[in-house]
Amino acid sequence: QQVPAMAFFERSKKLDPENEGIWLRLREIYTSLRMADATLEVQDHLDSLNGENIYSALTRYRCYALKGDAKRTLDALDKCLEYDPQNAQFLEAKVQLYEYMPKAKWTDKKEAYEQLLAADPYNVAAMNNYAYLLATHNGDLKQAEHYSQQAIQREPNNPIYLDTYAWILYLRGEQSLAELYIRQVVSLMGDDIPKEVKDHYKKIIKSSKSR
Repeated sequence: QQVPAMAFFERSKKLDPENEGIWLRLREIYTSLRMADATLEVQDHLDSLNGENIYSALTRYRCYALKGDAKRTLDALDKCLEYDPQNAQFLEAKVQLYEYMPKAKWTDKKEAYEQLLAADPYNVAAMNNYAYLLATHNGDLKQAEHYSQQAIQREPNNPIYLDTYAWILYLRGEQSLAELYIRQVVSLMGDDIPKEVKDHYKKIIKSSKSR
């Protein structure tokens, strides 16, 4: 149904190019059909009529994400946050984007996590992921343990969060306690154990036996 509608509104645009409603309908159709370049062209025209707003930024964010353009996606997200700086969904999207950017700076990731947790202090997944990031990249094990403890207090049987805590304990030199937690992780996961957790288990058990 969208394709015939698209043809109709494209013809209408040529006949009445100043009709904003036609352009808005085309943006809706192009977006639903995942036509990123066409959507961006429509958005450029709408911005020339009314100036940029949060809907412009949202449209650009979705289009650049669809195109796989990480830098422009991030720029569009930052523009969204200028309009709504405490929006937890935007902040979480920014964190996720940084996690998928192999060359993202540590300081940018850290700032993104802190902004997200300030806006959404009960985001347990963010607590855990930030704890692991701190432990493995920054060396701030005290702060990492704080966030990890917060996560497992809220979800005490989540093996992923327990694995993070076990690894932090290992890095802090608390091998016996780390072994206790990593064994619990393996028990909870059963046969479906990710490679990273297996590596943690081997290193923690080896370290504990060598004491």
